Amino acid sequence: MKATLTRIAGLVASVIVVLWGAATLAFVAFRVIPGDPVSVMLGPQAQVSEAVKDGIRAELGLDRPPFEQYLSYLGQLVQGNLGESYQLRMPVAEVIGRQLGSTLQLTALAMMLAVVLALVVALFVRGRFARGVVAGIELIVLSSPVFWIGLLLLSIFAFGLGWFPVAGTRNPATIVLPAVTLALPVAALLGQVLRDGIEAAERQPFATTVRARGAGQVRLTAHHTL
Repeated sequence: MKATLTRIAGLVASVIVVLWGAATLAFVAFRVIPGDPVSVMLGPQAQVSEAVKDGIRAELGLDRPPFEQYLSYLGQLVQGNLGESYQLRMPVAEVIGRQLGSTLQLTALAMMLAVVLALVVALFVRGRFARGVVAGIELIVLSSPVFWIGLLLLSIFAFGLGWFPVAGTRNPATIVLPAVTLALPVAALLGQVLRDGIEAAERQPFATTVRARGAGQVRLTAHHTL
């Protein structure tokens, strides 16, 4: 029990450190990159005096020392306040909330496609040559950046063949290519794990017994080794 609690405490501490590091990195990057947040908020066409800009900076707390801003920033994060988007002029939590439904929908579809694809490959791809080809494809997918896979799918199926729309939210087909893009690396990883596990299980004595009873390869995999 004590070992379990220690492990849980270690995991919680690791999560806190990672979140703190990500928040600190975001804060530093925002201060290092060139550009003025107030100018971004007002837009390139805004005709306002420096006095007005200084007033906005004071209202947002951007005129305070960096360390004081950092402490205030961490305090707001702890309270669940993600701040305000300078470009959209609305709370960041609201911006995230508006897109959360679409994000969850895309994630769910991508995971479903990944699991189905990995299971189909594990069940029906047989033979040393076929498995070698699949393993090579999985290696290519896993070593390729996701954005490159997305651009490739867009070039072929959207711009080239015209099967799917390039962008938009009203057409349900719009989500297909992004979901496939996210699903392919997950499917490749799951496929490797499933294939290794199935091959190890098929070398066990029970697999020989199942084959002796007349079970086919697909039945053996689906009902016994998977």
